[in-house]
Amino acid sequence: MTKGLRSRLEADSHKEIFLDASIAALFSLISALACLVTFGAGVLDGSTAISTHDSRGIFAVGNYLISDGDPDYADMALRGYLLPGLNTFLWTLHPLILLCAQAAMIGAGIFCLLRIERHLTGRVLLTPLAVFSISLLIGPAHLLSEPMSFALTSLAMFLIISRETRPFALPVLVAATLARAAYLPALLIMAPFLLRKSRKGLMAALASIVLLMPQVVINLHQQTGPYWPSAGSENLTNRFYPAVVGMSEARQIHFYNTQEAEAARAARPDVKSDVIYILTHPVSALKAWGKILIDYHLTAPTGYVEKKDHPLMSKLSEVLNLVFVGGMLLAIYGVIANLKSMKKWDFALLTPPVLNIVAAPLVYWQGDRIIYPALIMLLPFAGLGLRTLVPPRKAQIPTNLKAP
Repeated sequence: MTKGLRSRLEADSHKEIFLDASIAALFSLISALACLVTFGAGVLDGSTAISTHDSRGIFAVGNYLISDGDPDYADMALRGYLLPGLNTFLWTLHPLILLCAQAAMIGAGIFCLLRIERHLTGRVLLTPLAVFSISLLIGPAHLLSEPMSFALTSLAMFLIISRETRPFALPVLVAATLARAAYLPALLIMAPFLLRKSRKGLMAALASIVLLMPQVVINLHQQTGPYWPSAGSENLTNRFYPAVVGMSEARQIHFYNTQEAEAARAARPDVKSDVIYILTHPVSALKAWGKILIDYHLTAPTGYVEKKDHPLMSKLSEVLNLVFVGGMLLAIYGVIANLKSMKKWDFALLTPPVLNIVAAPLVYWQGDRIIYPALIMLLPFAGLGLRTLVPPRKAQIPTNLKAP
């Protein structure tokens, strides 16, 4: 490669980074404005941030961490320290600071996904479609886990691309899991592959331990034992298990707040018996899983506003979310069509969003909150599917694809 060609390629790379950063900054600005327009004074006085059951639980844990309050044990058992501590601190400074910080997190996540799409396809194609996610744009108004976990998980995926930065995806995944326990399966699966016997690997491992130590200290102080804060077992027992029972015995889901669900839980009151029942009724479990995924996640409206208060926005988000369902299908096609040419670490990028989608039916009736970050993380792969269907006129060699 000549010196002139190398300089030209570097200049083009810098232009692409600047363009992606500009798009990401625009996302942050749009998100902040969307929150202010949608919730108005509720953003400025902080009432919107703690207007839901989950956000009040996070706020209670955060108050305990920064002012030694006394949250309910259930709140402590469900949430790691990172999200409640940071977000509650920002909220106490001023609710507008929390909004700006979370809007910046959305922009940071989008920047990482734009870089991933360039890695996969050589250009930006479909990731900007994330602007049609109403939940992505108005989520920062709430003191909830999605903006932070979206940014951290997208960053971990971006770090995995390069061999030089790959080890540092481990502590970032640890942080993402401390922000939202739904990413724990991805962390457990990927951690053995991210650990390396090198200086960078040692630094990453130490950073992961440093991130975990405050949680250990909190557990010891609360005398709750060495648990990882998560709602997984609770959702499995209280929500998904009754749904499987209903699908098996009545061919319809028993929702968790019905008498039928109470009877199902009374018949098998522990997690072990629930898991055994689910495993011995695989067809009913699969039917319940599919119905919840489609009816209460993929086609659900935004979970950040009440339908009675914002009927138009709720309906619009329900329609726009079909864009991301199409993106998911296009991503599946892109992966299948490029199985032979993709590198193994490109498949690793799929681990967090795919596992998040698989686990989503454990909980329902929260709108698209549970699943929209994962669908947006699949947009770079949807771009790969589009590039496969409609190859560019000018030859472009994506950095990750091998020559046949």
